[in-house]
Amino acid sequence: MSHGKFQAFDYGRVGNMAHYNQTTPPAYGLNNMDIPLKLYWGGDDWLASPHDVINLLEELPKRSYIRDRYLPYYNHLDFVWGLDATKVIYTDILDFFKEFQ
Repeated sequence: MSHGKFQAFDYGRVGNMAHYNQTTPPAYGLNNMDIPLKLYWGGDDWLASPHDVINLLEELPKRSYIRDRYLPYYNHLDFVWGLDATKVIYTDILDFFKEFQ
């Protein structure tokens, strides 16, 4: 998240023209998402602050089936390498998928 918006990376006016053919980065079409979502987020994540995640949850369309799980002790790397990630996240993800088979 940059500048309070969910958008592609901002390369600056000249760089944006080269990458996106416009002077500003394009916004992500969050309102177009119409799928079940499960969002895990950590309180100790230096790349996705709780404030940013809450903003994301507010921007997602209300018609989507959304569940989120806050893990206060998780940081960005714990989602991949956390010693308890299988128990805390991966098994839960598989169960979530089974709901929508």
